[in-house]
Amino acid sequence: MAPQSKEILLRTILNVVLLFLTLAATLARPAAADTPYTLWTGTSPFPPVAAIPPVPGVTHHVIHEGETGAYQFLLGTALAFHEGTLWASWGNSLVDENDDGSIMGGRASRDGGTTWGPFQIIAPGAPGPDSHSHGVFLNHNDELWAYAARADYIAGGKAYPKLRAEAYRLEDNAWVSKGIVAEGLFWPLTEPQPMKDGNYIMGGLIVDPENGWPDAEGAVAISAGDDVTKWTPVEIPRVPGDKVWGETSLIVEDDLITAIVRYGSKAVALVSFSEDFGKTWTTLRDSNLPNANSKPYAGTLSTGHWYALVNLENRDTLAIVIGEPGARTFSKVWTIRTGKSHVPRNPGGGKHPQWSYPYAVEHDGKLFVGYSISKEDCGLSVLPIENLIAPGVELSNE
Repeated sequence: MAPQSKEILLRTILNVVLLFLTLAATLARPAAADTPYTLWTGTSPFPPVAAIPPVPGVTHHVIHEGETGAYQFLLGTALAFHEGTLWASWGNSLVDENDDGSIMGGRASRDGGTTWGPFQIIAPGAPGPDSHSHGVFLNHNDELWAYAARADYIAGGKAYPKLRAEAYRLEDNAWVSKGIVAEGLFWPLTEPQPMKDGNYIMGGLIVDPENGWPDAEGAVAISAGDDVTKWTPVEIPRVPGDKVWGETSLIVEDDLITAIVRYGSKAVALVSFSEDFGKTWTTLRDSNLPNANSKPYAGTLSTGHWYALVNLENRDTLAIVIGEPGARTFSKVWTIRTGKSHVPRNPGGGKHPQWSYPYAVEHDGKLFVGYSISKEDCGLSVLPIENLIAPGVELSNE
């Protein structure tokens, strides 16, 4: 080969190598903060509601109906299995959301959610201006705990001043207060989960101390080891100026905790990550996962699949997105409830048809999903997990 030809060949090879290295570096580089983070890796664009099939084999139940002249407002379901019994709780108000006299109410089912026992009050409000609202459950050392939001809901000026979390424990079929367990305007919203460092973590929100609700921050609370009566709230940073409603759901793994957070400015989920067991977090950023302005809920199935419960387009559709084991993204989607729920029977601020504020617990091969119906009733949908992880709307971007 002529020297000139060899030189041309070497230059060509060198250019190809440089191009490959540049491409590899580009692919390895994290996306810019102003680029939506890729949580959804299924079909692009995300399919319209009309194209999404319902979960095969899903069944629906009503846990509780708001009672005219009593507690007419209902919001924020939580679920837990304890000693074979399925517990459900929610925030009840007399007329308007979190009005004076609000409580945490609940019922229990011994047949997997088909029938429910009598209504009971878990967190009864308090003397003076304080009232309670919805929260979460925790199974811990064979005991069932409930954490309820407590605040001075009727004080003027700011919404939810003096917000803190109060713990209750089930003792001899009665709920007994164990006192305030988290200060700092923290509202508990996802069940505490154990972390590899020996602490527990739960998702929630922190109400903005200056402006009050609806200005809020995404947040978590971290336990003092195995002591579930001592919690330290940690705020998730956001871009200044973004309007964030703050409801935080968590996917907890040994080396990474992913927070999926309700936005306020856009109909997408916000996302943040922690690699030090919730002590510090990346700044919240947009994702490409749709979520109407409503509380999301997320977790990991026993099969290793990520899942998230979101409202699509508006609160008329409650859906579940599913990932593949190890993917740390979502690629299939099913609807759980879609279409208008009933028109509220009774008046109340903020009430209108919707399937919203979801929560989930896995048990015996099924995912139990609770939610508010029209901010008046409490609903339950039971989803067979083998059907959830079967092929749904799953189209690659190729």
